[in-house]
Amino acid sequence: MLSNKNVPNIIAQISSALAENKINISEYFNKHRNEVAYNLIDTDSDISEDVVKKLKTIAGIISVRKIEIPKV
Repeated sequence: MLSNKNVPNIIAQISSALAENKINISEYFNKHRNEVAYNLIDTDSDISEDVVKKLKTIAGIISVRKIEIPKV
């Protein structure tokens, strides 16, 4: 889950950071309210803490939270 400034190229940078680490996006949900956007991203594999840190360095990112859903 990410929040970011609602500016051009953020989604592309997020997608690129995941793709560079061979992480496939299975679902991507994006909503915005004025100047802030919220993203929920479901991936086919785990996202490492290094990738989380990389996402946090993207200009315009406000917050990044990794949510792990246990497999049933």
